[in-house]
Amino acid sequence: MIGEPVLGVGGMIPPPDGYWPRVQEVLRAHGILLVLDEIVTAYGRTGHWFAAERYGLQPNVLVTAKALTSGYIPMGAVLIHDDVVAMLEGTAFRHGFTYNGHPVGAAVALANLGIIEREGLLQRAVEIGGRLLDGLKPAEQLDAVAEVRGVGAMLAVELASGHDAEGVGADARQQGVIVRATGQKIVLSPPLVIEPDQADRIVEVLGGALQRLGS
Repeated sequence: MIGEPVLGVGGMIPPPDGYWPRVQEVLRAHGILLVLDEIVTAYGRTGHWFAAERYGLQPNVLVTAKALTSGYIPMGAVLIHDDVVAMLEGTAFRHGFTYNGHPVGAAVALANLGIIEREGLLQRAVEIGGRLLDGLKPAEQLDAVAEVRGVGAMLAVELASGHDAEGVGADARQQGVIVRATGQKIVLSPPLVIEPDQADRIVEVLGGALQRLGS
């Protein structure tokens, strides 16, 4: 089974309480491998190195990219549990791309992971995400807003039926705040090093754009 611990591009949608542990239990009972897509969630975005930790999971395969190098250079990594390696014992696994294990990519990844650890950015994701979530939550009182949600530094504003997020995104952009706005969803993935006053500015601008949407 392949799944995202938290749906990313789909709208920053967290799982219901107890969902992933129960899924893992069922998969193990039937000998089914769990592959977690942590392209969005890995390396601090949820306040943990991996969202698997947050939800108490032990995936057989974990797929990562993006934050491995903070986007400074293209790089991805697939992490494989020992039990999968044991399944391949005695079987040749021929797999390769020209840039596999590229030394520059590997060096950037190691330096980036060092910064995340040294600067305490896992906790920073929790703090800055909480600040944004607290600031945007009052928007749920607007008729145009269905829900404001977040996990760590992954946040989204879901608009009520009949409202288009693109107009809100364009409004915010005119005031210097860039968000991903598609369909009824406004998605935020701020850098983990964003300053509190910058987070407050996002809340101010986006909140104003949402109010104007409902007026």
